[in-house]
Amino acid sequence: MGNWAIGLSTGCFYRIDINRVLEKIRDSGFSLLEISTHTDHFNYLDPHAVEATAKHLDRLGLQILSLHAPFAPDIDISSPDRSRREHSQSVVFKVVEAGGALQAAYLVLHPGPELHYDRIPLEERLSRLQFTAESLSRIADHCHRHNLMLLLENMIPSLSIGNLSNLMWLWGALLEKDVGICLDTGHANLEGRLYSLVAKLAPFIKIVHANDNHGREDQHLAPGEGGLDWRRIVASLSRHCFQGTFILELAGVNEAEVSRTLERACCGRRFLRDREKELNRMGL
Repeated sequence: MGNWAIGLSTGCFYRIDINRVLEKIRDSGFSLLEISTHTDHFNYLDPHAVEATAKHLDRLGLQILSLHAPFAPDIDISSPDRSRREHSQSVVFKVVEAGGALQAAYLVLHPGPELHYDRIPLEERLSRLQFTAESLSRIADHCHRHNLMLLLENMIPSLSIGNLSNLMWLWGALLEKDVGICLDTGHANLEGRLYSLVAKLAPFIKIVHANDNHGREDQHLAPGEGGLDWRRIVASLSRHCFQGTFILELAGVNEAEVSRTLERACCGRRFLRDREKELNRMGL
């Protein structure tokens, strides 16, 4: 089993300016990050803000692995409305450009909108899937122009394009674009398809968003705080040749909770390392 790198998503602190938490993150022992693109946290639309953050990261010796594309009700790359679809693509393009400036390796993206599946008319579902594939093809091309790889993240199953079947279809439609997968353990647990996703896509999973829950809602707990079987998860990833990175993705907090959240993230990191050690002792 590989000694996989474990980093942290700054999405834990999406309500806080990123430059106010980076030193605390560094001091907690994390050096590899995924950046949230909530504009109150990281203003990817402002080249000067991006440059200032890049310099701050460099001073602190922090490395950016990935940026997480924004997700909000008004961002919908699957929309039947062409102008809305193109606007949504343009928002993602700006994130890609910021990622290039920060020398990130990946763009993580929810392939569907923040829209519940049962609210989409039956006759619209197939066309939305096709529009999504077309949008993702353009986004993947833009990523390659800026030296990033696009990663599709599995979503909460109740959301549009949130189930594993749709994710597999989209990924298959984009094979020639060299698109990878980001596995969100919490989302997959809610769908009950965690191990199916690992078995089918492990060699193409570049990032695991490591978070826990109790199987009822998307809690984004630290590994070990919920009900997921992490020994089985780690063993399955190892058995299926996963060679990527774990990014701890905890629920967002306010400024008063930063230190406590970093403590929980450190506990989650130790918990994952302990599961690795257990399996190594067992020769798995």
